[in-house]
Amino acid sequence: MKKITDKEVERICNMIREYIHDNEKIVIGVSGGIDSDVVARLCAKAVSAERIHLFLAIQEGMPQKRIHTVRELADELKCRLSLIDLSEMNTELIEKIHEADPDNFNMNSFMDNHRAKCSLRTAVYSTYQDNDFIFCSTTNRTELELGTPMPFANMLGHIRPIIHLYKTQVYELAKLVGTRESVLNQPPSADFWEDEDDMDDLSYMLLNRKQVPGYRRFSAEEMETAQKIKEQISGYKIDLALEAYSRHKNRQEIAECSGLSEDIVEAIGCLIEGAKLTKSRKILVNLEPED
Repeated sequence: MKKITDKEVERICNMIREYIHDNEKIVIGVSGGIDSDVVARLCAKAVSAERIHLFLAIQEGMPQKRIHTVRELADELKCRLSLIDLSEMNTELIEKIHEADPDNFNMNSFMDNHRAKCSLRTAVYSTYQDNDFIFCSTTNRTELELGTPMPFANMLGHIRPIIHLYKTQVYELAKLVGTRESVLNQPPSADFWEDEDDMDDLSYMLLNRKQVPGYRRFSAEEMETAQKIKEQISGYKIDLALEAYSRHKNRQEIAECSGLSEDIVEAIGCLIEGAKLTKSRKILVNLEPED
């Protein structure tokens, strides 16, 4: 896997500068996690701090330490920060949709309620965009290829500064741009609920061989199997497998280079193929006007 150097930092900053016009401002949804921290620092390096606006959507399940972390980030970068309380609005949204469309939305769906949090953050981005802000995405390549981001939520953006980098590379980039040790050392999480862990989420996706639908329920035996999968995986091993897949290696070769079992490698392949159909497929498809 290519090592990230200062040259890559400058390459990303140049991309941001070339896209952003002199009179435009950038809005970034920050979470206290490493991806949004790195993107905020890259934007601050690329353009002046007064042109960057950070917001944190406060939602249930979010640890209080996240608020402290994003305040520290905003103070350090000297950027404006808005704390927007969206608590319980995700449940209200799903309730309203369920009332209108009970065939496709179930109030007992565990994930629908949590994924609606991303939808609400998209509404915040859209509102800022209506006020002439440039929307900056924080999605990385690992998320894109596994299918974890939502195409009409956190994967959107006028610019996507780190979507070409695996999570392992984002950590390398973070050290170059000055991300705090406390952020580097915390377990990655979407913070949908208390103590959520990205590797825990991924273990269930690997078990399911595709994105876990909201109505899916796991048996005690399946939960035990998911825990065993979690014990075998790490962010670094997953990235090695994803890179090997991108180089068209076979299953045995991917298992050897990543240190993962062939069964898990096969499951990763299923997630990649599923993401191509549902998460990372091309959007904004249209015909050109006929002459």
